[in-house]
Amino acid sequence: MNNPQLIHMSGNIVINKGGRSIDFSLFTPDFDVNPQFFNDCDIESVQANAVITIENLTSYHDYLFYKAEHKLNEIVLYLGGYHNYGRRLILNKLKNFIAASNLSVPFYHWGDIDLHGLYIWKHLRDKTRIDFQPLYMDASSYLRHLDKGNPITKTDLTQMESLLDQEEFAVFHELICQMLNHRKKIEQEAIILK
Repeated sequence: MNNPQLIHMSGNIVINKGGRSIDFSLFTPDFDVNPQFFNDCDIESVQANAVITIENLTSYHDYLFYKAEHKLNEIVLYLGGYHNYGRRLILNKLKNFIAASNLSVPFYHWGDIDLHGLYIWKHLRDKTRIDFQPLYMDASSYLRHLDKGNPITKTDLTQMESLLDQEEFAVFHELICQMLNHRKKIEQEAIILK
């Protein structure tokens, strides 16, 4: 038997399961759910200004603290690197509910500022078909935290340079140029939220 990877989430979302409403906003700062829970449930309501996925668990908890401190109304989901079926299921249920309700709720992804972080963002967009925008994965965030950076391998530098020719990575081209110039990557945990 496989050990299920629980889905860690936070936010104002009400789900109907077996004819019963479950208000997940009552669980603070977050809740953990077995992915199978979402197989036969429907979303009843979403109250959020954004949906955010976060790659790293430490950064997820830092963001929940930041969210509470600034009273942000967002749905936040811990991704854990590359997403899986359970996370894709709830993200698509959110996307479909938001679209059907004519809500204007953008989706963001926050991950490491390195080659693999960029690939995780692309994988998430490709597999969910959701227009995730990068969060704290831009040139200004990179330059503010450059002193916490680590060297990028030559192999990764070569692959990053090739991303400059790919339109699907256009949102990162300015960031990639800075990374190629400084030859450093930044782990997500080094980003200080203010």
